[in-house]
Amino acid sequence: MKIKLGNIAYAVVQMVGNKTNGEGVAFSSEKIDLCDIKNILFELFDKSLKYDDLKRLDFVGGVQLNPVYNFVSSIFEDENSFIQEANNLATYLYQQSLHPSIKNGEFYVMKINDCIVDGDKVDAVGLFKSELHDTVLKVVNNGNGIQIIPENGMSLKKLDKGCVVFNKNRNDGYVVAVLDSNTHDANYWTEAFLHAVSCKDSYHDTMNYIDFCKGFMASETMETVCKADKAIMMNKAIETLKSSEELDFSSFVNQAFGEKMKGQIDAFKEDYELSQTKLPDTILPSKTAVKKQATTKITTIKLDKNFDIKVKGVKDLLEQGYDENRGMKYYKLYYEEEK
Repeated sequence: MKIKLGNIAYAVVQMVGNKTNGEGVAFSSEKIDLCDIKNILFELFDKSLKYDDLKRLDFVGGVQLNPVYNFVSSIFEDENSFIQEANNLATYLYQQSLHPSIKNGEFYVMKINDCIVDGDKVDAVGLFKSELHDTVLKVVNNGNGIQIIPENGMSLKKLDKGCVVFNKNRNDGYVVAVLDSNTHDANYWTEAFLHAVSCKDSYHDTMNYIDFCKGFMASETMETVCKADKAIMMNKAIETLKSSEELDFSSFVNQAFGEKMKGQIDAFKEDYELSQTKLPDTILPSKTAVKKQATTKITTIKLDKNFDIKVKGVKDLLEQGYDENRGMKYYKLYYEEEK
């Protein structure tokens, strides 16, 4: 899905603290003046957000019960409700801010006009919380001389929590770009506050296929298989996804693992779909998802702290053995040219 962020029309900012610590919420009663900071905020938000892993709002019992969904929908329907709904959003965020690692910070709610989502012009609501602060040196001329005063303020390097809810696919929970770079606060932003889940698209279908393969590699069925063989299978799976425009699950399994492993794969798939997610029978592999996973270490064999072997080729070029004199295992590699 191709997305281009539009123009920030107006915004409010509140302070939202940690509820467990009783820090409270400082609400806003008016929109902030964006004249001098609109471009700065836009650049910060645009560079912080990624549009590959898009999500949608969800909730137990249906998305219509999701508070964020309802507050944002009200803003789309009636712009006069903006400040009231922004304060409702701040209240709801505060109610979810229970983890001890959650810090007090500025919470921005903004209306963004003229965004482009797959060729459609739509409005959006942006929600951002800044918990990262930097110290800057402010130079002040007080008439008697120039002084340098340290001041603490919002970091302009990168946001750590944010989302943009695009007014598209409303009945399915909208199209949502989520930013949540912190892992120490139990995902309170994405899960407890937004209740955002993955969209059903080619990107997530491909990621689920890859996740299934990684799970199978780590399963009890594969315990007796050496890491080199696992790496080769994983590489075949990645290459199969990379080279296919359309792919059904049976063909994928046959090309990546071979017909002999069909029984083990089917058994693992049954358990996987019960505990994780149902895999679609046919997918259109996402090149973005494949590229993202190809950069990870799923096809790498780590040997102690001395060597990493990245496996791309065929099993016949790699041998594993045991040296009795040294009492150590070894790998033997065959190649024609060193680069």
